[in-house]
Parts: sequence; structure tokens; C-alpha cells
Amino acid sequence: MCTLFFLIFLIGCNQSPSHQVTESPSDQVTQSPGHRVTRLPVQRIISLAPSITEQLYSLGVEEKIVGVTIFCTHPAEAKIKEKIGTYLEPNLEKIVALKPDLVLATESQKKETVKKLKDLGIKIFVFKEGETFKEITEQFLQLAKILGEEKRAKRIITSAEKEIKKIIARDKNFFLLKVFLQLGSEPLITAGEDTFLNEMVELIGGANIAANLGKGYFRINREKVIQEDPEVILIVSMGETTEKELKAWLKFKNLKAVREKKIYLLDADKICRPTVTCFLEGLGTISKLIR
Repeated sequence: MCTLFFLIFLIGCNQSPSHQVTESPSDQVTQSPGHRVTRLPVQRIISLAPSITEQLYSLGVEEKIVGVTIFCTHPAEAKIKEKIGTYLEPNLEKIVALKPDLVLATESQKKETVKKLKDLGIKIFVFKEGETFKEITEQFLQLAKILGEEKRAKRIITSAEKEIKKIIARDKNFFLLKVFLQLGSEPLITAGEDTFLNEMVELIGGANIAANLGKGYFRINREKVIQEDPEVILIVSMGETTEKELKAWLKFKNLKAVREKKIYLLDADKICRPTVTCFLEGLGTISKLIR
């Protein structure tokens, strides 16, 4: 149906709403209602998630990364790091051989993989992937706290917030537009409430037609989309299926989005990573397309 990256994205965005950091009994972490964590003496890190790898580079600790998945491609420098397998099927023997001080993962990682790593005596932290900008920044700050890079993280977040406010201010005088977000074709999948894609649309003054239909990522039938008659359709890239879907919508000539020629393709790899920098980039991209 779509690229493996997109499948991973969907898996990661349908996890439970917990904000906790998972810890093994030996982890030097203090959890509280505020989800506080303490700094750890880390020199060798393995990342099992593209979003975490990107965040590690943002925090300036890339020299401590000794292993990443084959899907960790942002920034480009991450491509030359030692590979420990795929996102959902990491090579445990390779991980052990690299002797990490810390392995970082997200909740979309298989529970059995996390358990096996713990049983091998490897320290692993499992973070929730943010479903809103607030949650994304919270997770980023948790990671920064562990690595002693809170000041740098706060600067990045403050800078992003300023840019987001500029985009919102620029778009506030535009008329409300009904938007449909398409994330899959067979079945048709969309983003509803409590997703950062929905948040992006709402921040720039758009109205996501699926926001009132459900939370997270779910199936929607084409007839319902036609009934809602969106003025804009945003199709997140799904490999070879993307162009096919674009042509499929063009058949419905009475749709406002078709009449106004406002069906746009979005690169999943650039808009669907739950990181501060990607959220800002995605918001700017959607704003320019819609407005």
C-alpha cells in the first residue's frame, strides 16, 4: 500500500496515550507526575527510531551514536552510521557487539525486542512518539535531560515556536478551508483529532474534515470524503500508489478540491517525522500549499 517508512509512521502514531519513559530496574531514572528524568553518563548510543536519531543530531551528540537503523536517514550524515538492522527487526547480536551504554526506542518498537534487550542487560529507554507539538517537545526535552543538553533543546524549541507563530500570524486572515488528509489508499486512511497532522492544519486556519470523526489514524470511506466535499486534499506519499490516488480523485469533477485544482502531494519522509524541526517544516509546507 505504501512505503515501509509510512507503515512505521502509522504504527508509531497509534500507540497508547502514556507519556512515561519505560525503564528497567537498573535504570537511573526518577519518574514523577512531571515525568522527570536524570542525566546519565552516556558515551555509546544506539537509536532504534528515525525520529530519535534526528533529535540526537539536533542535540549535537552525534559522535556518541554507534548504531542506527537503516531507516535513520535524517540528517544525511546519519546514513553513514553503523546499521543495526531495520526499524521493527533490529539485529540483537549486532547491538550487543556494539556495546552500547544506552539504547533509545519509541513505543512502536516491538515489546519482545525491548524485553530481550533488557534480559541481555542492556539499558533501554522507550519514549512515546509525540502526537501533538506539545508532546513532541516534551519527549525532546526528556531526551535532552538524559544527555545533559536541556539548554540546547530549549533553544531549538523556542526558535521553532517563534517561527510557528509567524506562520500562524501570516495565515490568520485567510478564509477557513475544509481539508482532507489522506495517508493510505487501500484502505483509505486519514488523520483525525489528537494527531500532529491535524494540528498543523488547524494552526494555519484549516478545518480537517476528519477531526470530528475520530482520534488518531483511522479508516474512512471515499463516499464520506465526497460528502464532506473538501476544498483541499493533501495526499501523503505512498510510493507508486500516490500518483494512482491523485488520478482517482480527479475523476470526481464535482469535488471542490478538483475544481479548484487543490490536490497536493506531500513527502511522508519530510512531514511525518515526530520531531520539532520536522513539525515546523511540515507546517510551513502545508501553509504554502493551502494558502
